[in-house]
Amino acid sequence: MNKEELIAKWLDHSLTKQEFEQFKKLPEYEQYVKLDTYASRFAAPAFDQDALYKSIQKARGKNNNLRPMIYKAVAAVIVLLVGAYVSLQLFTATATVVTTDIAQQQRVTLPDLSEVILNANSQLSFHPERWEENRSVTLAGEAFFKVEKGQSFKVQTSQGSISVLGTQFNVKTRPEVFSVQTYEGLVGVSHPNYEGELAKGEGMRIIENTLHMAPVSSTIQVPTWTKKNSTFESVPFYMVLKELERQYEVRIVADTIETQKLFTGNFIHTDIHQALKMITLPMQLTYTIDGTLITLTSN
Repeated sequence: MNKEELIAKWLDHSLTKQEFEQFKKLPEYEQYVKLDTYASRFAAPAFDQDALYKSIQKARGKNNNLRPMIYKAVAAVIVLLVGAYVSLQLFTATATVVTTDIAQQQRVTLPDLSEVILNANSQLSFHPERWEENRSVTLAGEAFFKVEKGQSFKVQTSQGSISVLGTQFNVKTRPEVFSVQTYEGLVGVSHPNYEGELAKGEGMRIIENTLHMAPVSSTIQVPTWTKKNSTFESVPFYMVLKELERQYEVRIVADTIETQKLFTGNFIHTDIHQALKMITLPMQLTYTIDGTLITLTSN
C-alpha cells in the first residue's frame, strides 16, 4: 500500500494492524500524531456525511481514477497542515519576559551569557529555544547590553532596531526619545530618521523626530544610570521629569513652568529630596511634596 492510501485510511481510522505497523514506519509519523493531537482540541464543523458520500460516488461514476486523486489530495492537505502546525509551534513558543517596575533595575543573563541591565519601568523579551539560530531580543524602555561575540545579535524596539556582533551599548526607547550609545565595538542602527553605524564613543538620539549626535565621554565605561545616577546633556526638561518619575514612585505636576527648556545635569536614584534639589536649583524652581505628588513652581 502506498503512502497516500495509508494516510487516507489512517484519517478514516480503518487501518489494519499490519497497515498501522507500515504507517508507523513513515518518516512523518510523529508529526502526523502531533497534528492529530493538536487538531483534536478543536471542534470540527458539522457536515452531511450522506451527501458527501453521494457526491463522491457520483464523481467516481464519471472518473474511475478518482480514488488515487483523492488520496493524493488528502496527502497534500496533511503535508500542508503538518507544516502549518510546526510553524505555529515555533511562532507561539513561550518567550521569556523580564519586566522592571518603577525604581527597579534588573540584571538578565541571556542563553549565550550575554548580559543585560534593565532600567526602571522597562521590559525585555526573548526566545531561549531559538537562541542558537536567532540571537534577538525585544526591548521596551532602556537597557545596557554586554553582548558576547558570535553571530548577529539584534535588539528590536517599536522605534528602530540595533544590530551587533559583540559589543557594549545602551538603548533607550521611550515615547519621548530613542537613543543608542556605544561603549565598545560597533553598532548598526536602523531608524526612520537614522541609518548608520556607531563606533565606540559615538551615540545618537532622536527627540521629537529631530536627530542629535550624542557622543559618550571617554571617562565613562558604563551608563551612569546603572550606578543609580541619571545624567542629561541638553535635553528638554520634561524628559528629566519623566525619568525622575520612573526612578521614584511619584507624579510630578509642572503646569506653570516651561518644560521645553534644555537641561544639563543629573539626579541620584537614592534620595528623592536630593534628586529634586539637583534638578530644580539649576532651573531656578521650587518644589512641594504631598505624599507621592510633587508640584514644581518657578521662583
